[in-house]
Amino acid sequence: MAFSLLAPSLKTRLYGLVVFTIAIILVLVTTGIHYYGNISQANTTKSDFNRLIGNLQDARIAEKTYLQFFSAEVKGQFEQLILDTNKALEAVSQQSSDQEIGKQLADAKGLLGNYRQIFGEVVKTHGEQDTLKKEMMQPLLLALDILSGIQADLEARQA
Repeated sequence: MAFSLLAPSLKTRLYGLVVFTIAIILVLVTTGIHYYGNISQANTTKSDFNRLIGNLQDARIAEKTYLQFFSAEVKGQFEQLILDTNKALEAVSQQSSDQEIGKQLADAKGLLGNYRQIFGEVVKTHGEQDTLKKEMMQPLLLALDILSGIQADLEARQA
């Protein structure tokens, strides 16, 4: 057997293979850690958005309940849910590094403000409507009192 001086020995080849294998393992571990971080961040973002959606759905339920029963308690619940949603929107927009998502969150915050304003106008209109109902009842009650007096007078004359 003739060995060449330039040909690496078996021992050198094995060391090279071990170093190459370690390098590949390090690259794979680093890639795994990087993608695990991305997956973790995506799951956090997903849970934040699910919380936002839940808050908005609860606010919608409170709005519909208010429109059905006109309860001041439900109105307060709606206001609190809108405040919680605003805070959650702020937190998500601060955590997000994507400009497009930040822009969409800012748009959503503006729409949420419009929603709150329109709900406030509905509450105000309902309050005005209740006041008008009470004012409209006053002449009717006065007329009923007068009619009762006339009826009592007629009954007295009949007797």
